[in-house]
This record gives sequence, C-alpha cells and structure tokens, in this order.
Amino acid sequence: MPLDATARAVACRIDGRTVLSTLRSEVPLSLRETTDGLQVLASAFGPLGGDRTRLELVVEDGAHLEVGTIGSQVAQPGPHDPVSHADVDLRVAAAGWLCWRPRPLVVTAGAEHRIDLCARVDRSGTAVLVETVVLGLPGQPAGRYRSRWHVTYDGLPVLVADLDVGPGAAAGWEGPAVTGGARVLVTALLVGPQPPAGCQVQGAQVLELAGPGILLSWLGSDTVEAARVVQAFLAGVARSGADATRDRSEGPRPVGEPPSRPDGAHVRDLALGLSP
Repeated sequence: MPLDATARAVACRIDGRTVLSTLRSEVPLSLRETTDGLQVLASAFGPLGGDRTRLELVVEDGAHLEVGTIGSQVAQPGPHDPVSHADVDLRVAAAGWLCWRPRPLVVTAGAEHRIDLCARVDRSGTAVLVETVVLGLPGQPAGRYRSRWHVTYDGLPVLVADLDVGPGAAAGWEGPAVTGGARVLVTALLVGPQPPAGCQVQGAQVLELAGPGILLSWLGSDTVEAARVVQAFLAGVARSGADATRDRSEGPRPVGEPPSRPDGAHVRDLALGLSP
C-alpha cells in the first residue's frame, strides 16, 4: 500500500540556544534530534512508486539548524506505479541559519522520483541546500529523476530550476547540455546576506547569483568524488564566515566541520553496493 506522510520540525532560539519546539514524525519519515542537529530516518524501505512524503522545516528568528538523513534512500518502482513524490518545504526567518544536507538518493531502473523543494529565506537569514542524486545502481540502467527548486530571499526569487533526467525525459538528457552521460549529480546552493566572493571548487561549476547566493553544479560517475565536492563547498562556506562560528552548545555543529562518520566512508560503501 502506498504511503502518504508528513513530518514537521520547528527550531526556535530560547535563552541563547536552539530548541526544537515542534518535532512531528509520520511513517516513513522519522525525525531524530542528535548532537549534530536533526536527522531524518526513513523507517520504511524506499521510496516506492506511489509513495508521497512531505517534510516541513521551520527555522525561527536567530535559530540554527543542520538537517541530514540517516542512510541513503533508494527509489524503486512500486507494484502498480513507478512514480514516487517528495515535497520539501523550508522556511528560514531573520538571522536564522539552516543547512539541508540529505544523503545521496539513488533512483533505480524503472523508478521515477519527483521532488519539489521550496525554500523561503527572510532577510538576514541563511540557507545551505545540498542535493546528490545517483542515476541507477552500479552496473544497472538509470531511473528517472525530476527535481524542481523554488528558492526566494527576502520575498524575491533567487533560483527557479527544473531538472528532468533519465529514461522518459526529453531527448538529449544524456547530452552535453544536461548530464553529459554522468550518473552522479550534485547541486549545492548558499543563500544568505554575505555569500563568499570568488568561491571555487575544483571540477565543479560555481555561479554567483544576484539573490544573493552561490550555486554549485557537479557531474560525474564517482560518489566518493561527489562527497569531496560537497565537503569542499561547505568548507568554503564555513571559511567565508557566512555561517558565524558558534559554540557547539548553542546549536548544531557549524557546516564544514566533519561529521562523526565522514561522508566519504558512507558514499564509498554505496559505490561498492554495500548497505548504508
């Protein structure tokens, strides 16, 4: 039976600390507060075709929140429907800071996964958004992935992007104008009042936006290299001071500080076909 679920978290600042005032889970989305921030755990395998999920994250004035996922998701076709849907709604208030950094999503052969991401960042707020997609399991054909991002800052559009790749997408999706035959795609975006100038990451394209913001795009075939690109981007953000250095007791660890289990180790397992 297809799953239809909504999970919601609200972070606020109380007495100089970030506190999760709302934490609501619904199968298959389980929210867990950790020392590193907030983790989203998929409590059921998938997503499977026919599933529809919605994740709502709200960061109120002055709060800091880093959000990741425990393990990678593997999108697979359902018994009656190949299409799964995920909506991600992010809101960051003034002086708030949010990092949304899920583990890689793998779209297997025959599956179609659609994600709609909407991020609204108020003036003086900061959002760091990362997306890594793997088209197909090792040695198998790609699935179809459709992504729509709509990001605003202070009420004005910063990025409106639509990506459709994989079997069934418009002709040319494997051409040089789209994926160039790559099977691993990384998109990273920083939106905030002080984006670093001249940010460069080896092997990736970095575009300064008028929003203000910075958009990184990377295409390749190696999930380990994809993790390196993401880490380099986040480290550049941290060095820029876009996320002010904070004591760990005040909230989640600063972006760019290595997690307890390095992403490189995790995605190396994924590349070898091991369980996350």
